[in-house]
Amino acid sequence: YPTPVRPLLETIRELQSYSERNGIEWTVEVDPDLPRVAIDRSQMQQVLLNLSTNAIQAIVSDRPSGHLELAAARGPGLDGHESIRITVTDDGPGIPEENRSQLFIPFFTTKEPGEGTGLGLSVSFDIVRRHEGRLTYEPAPGGRGARFVIDLPVASAVKSDPPPRRSDEPIEPMVGRTRPARVLVLDDVESIRAFLGKALRRAGF
Repeated sequence: YPTPVRPLLETIRELQSYSERNGIEWTVEVDPDLPRVAIDRSQMQQVLLNLSTNAIQAIVSDRPSGHLELAAARGPGLDGHESIRITVTDDGPGIPEENRSQLFIPFFTTKEPGEGTGLGLSVSFDIVRRHEGRLTYEPAPGGRGARFVIDLPVASAVKSDPPPRRSDEPIEPMVGRTRPARVLVLDDVESIRAFLGKALRRAGF
């Protein structure tokens, strides 16, 4: 659906607000008058939550505090169509050059056992691809840190319908219930728990 970019990025910052209490400084930079992007909002939130969580973990694995930036501007274009470029940039240790070609391969991870499945980036890559966009990596400016780049077509450039909603995504608000169901959310990542809880509450649970 045609979606404004700034509220999307601000939502990610809100869902990751715990990190600011833990020493992460956030910046959200969005160029004015950006056109809307054609996305499934919940799926793109999943991508941005994954990328920002990885950035937070990279920073805190290196030192107690750091900086994370979410930014959006007009992109270089996709297949001749206008695009929006969203970047997630951190000033952590960055990614060794020998690992960069494997970042989007399923089950590849540089994290310690038990700290990650190696699926987050590959799932994010596929979600962006299904939105007719692309997800890439580049070193952060200044030679320190990592930057993930999401290029998405603007809403007017997308001719097909939005990507279909998966069965495991938040459902539409419930109608006719006098007593909402209670749902227990389990996840070892605080930001994911917060996101799922918020989505379920909005759906009437």
